[in-house]
Amino acid sequence: MESLRKILRLVKPYLNRLILAAILGLAVSGLNGALAWLVKPAVDKVLVQRNTNTVFLLSVAIMASFF
Repeated sequence: MESLRKILRLVKPYLNRLILAAILGLAVSGLNGALAWLVKPAVDKVLVQRNTNTVFLLSVAIMASFF
């Protein structure tokens, strides 16, 4: 229990940064999931249905998710 108190004492000045890092980490994870979600229509429409018109739209959506 003493070790936990010591860790909490050391972390307390940086608590705001730790919370921000956790929130931003969740955002990055969500965006990576969104990227995988955007790739599925590309595979379905472009490779299976041979629809080349959606290549441009999906590439723009994927690049926008990176920014």
